[in-house]
Amino acid sequence: MIKIPRFSSLLVVDPHDGAEHWEKTDVNIDDHIIIHHDDEHDHHDDDDVINSYLADIAISPPMSMDKPLWEVHIMHEYKCMIVRVHHAVADGMSLMSLLRTMGRSSYADMRHDGEHHHHVSMPNKSDENGNNKGRKGITKRGLLESLMFIWLNIVAGFKYIARCLWEKDKRTMISGIEGVELWPRKVSTARFNISDMKPSRKPSQMP
Repeated sequence: MIKIPRFSSLLVVDPHDGAEHWEKTDVNIDDHIIIHHDDEHDHHDDDDVINSYLADIAISPPMSMDKPLWEVHIMHEYKCMIVRVHHAVADGMSLMSLLRTMGRSSYADMRHDGEHHHHVSMPNKSDENGNNKGRKGITKRGLLESLMFIWLNIVAGFKYIARCLWEKDKRTMISGIEGVELWPRKVSTARFNISDMKPSRKPSQMP
């Protein structure tokens, strides 16, 4: 993870114009590895303890801007590792791809690196004089698609502005009140067997 620039950089805010940029820094691993010690595991199962810890992290103070914005929480007793990363570093899909890559075996990496993929570009069709066919038609089509793209973006922009000015979300039974983001969180885990998802009837009896 440290080899990736954003995992070894600080998010710095320019005091003059408020612009944010990444600045390379030295990473102190001890500032990012947090060992969890549980004192109440006698009357809790593993899922309850892990979920409770995740709920506490959800409402804990933001990570310090004096270090790269990531943490690794290790729960030895429950064989669990929690990776906490600020959204400025990467989005969820990128992080999942990163974790998947880190968990890949070295043999798979060597095999992947040994493969070479070549992209073959097909030549354009030409007539007897060597002139490319269909260039004029492609230009007209591209121009039409560009105009449609611009028009749809203008319409979408006006609809967005109108919605922001005149429409508001309706209050419902699940609408939050002021300060709801500071309320305690609760994380629940559900487990089930694959066999429970099978249909009760035999395939021949299915409609």
